[in-house]
Amino acid sequence: MSNKENSIVDFLVVSWTCLTTKWCWLPIFISLYVSIGMWIMVNIHPLAILVLPSIITAYAFWNEDKRLKAMYGLDRAGKQNVPPPIFAGLQRRTDQLVEEYIQILEEKK
Repeated sequence: MSNKENSIVDFLVVSWTCLTTKWCWLPIFISLYVSIGMWIMVNIHPLAILVLPSIITAYAFWNEDKRLKAMYGLDRAGKQNVPPPIFAGLQRRTDQLVEEYIQILEEKK
C-alpha cells in the first residue's frame, strides 16, 4: 500500500475509535443539555412549565370516563356484572357488628 492509502486507513481507524467511545460523545451531550436548558429559559415562560402539566392532567381526568367506556365497550354492554370488592363481606360484617353494638347500648339505657 502506498503512503496515501496508509494515511487514509489510519485516519479512518482513529476516527472510528474516537466516535465509538463515550468520552467523545460526553462533551457533545453536555453541550446539548446546556443549550436546551438555555433555550428553555429564554423561550418558554416559567408559568407554562407549571400550568401546562396541570391542564393536561385535568383534561385526562375529564375524559377518563369516555376513554374507559370506549376501551372496554361499556356503552354497548350496559351494566356489567362485577363481583363485589374483596372487603365487601368484611364491610357487611362490620356494619352488622355496629348495629348489634348500638342495640346493646340502647338496651342498657
